[in-house]
Amino acid sequence: MSIEVVSLHDSQRQTVSERFRGLVRQTRNLTRRRNVRLILRGVAATIVLGVIVAGYFLYSSYQFYGQMIDARLARGYLTSRAGIYAAPRTLRPGQALTGES
Repeated sequence: MSIEVVSLHDSQRQTVSERFRGLVRQTRNLTRRRNVRLILRGVAATIVLGVIVAGYFLYSSYQFYGQMIDARLARGYLTSRAGIYAAPRTLRPGQALTGES
């Protein structure tokens, strides 16, 4: 079995400096991708944490005010109010009144 040796044309050969520049570009691209991924992960983590904190706040507020309302209802909150919702009628001497008014 024979081996064929094929040489590259001068235009296809890369110098050491060209190879190094290519490696530097690849490394920069990988570093940028990693930085973008880290930033996106940080943003996602912040959003998730914010949703969890907001959910906990809403839940605890609901529990607190629910207990407050239950305690007021247990003490007869609705039965102890006067229930005055309109202005009283003014009576004048000689005014006729009916049983409905």
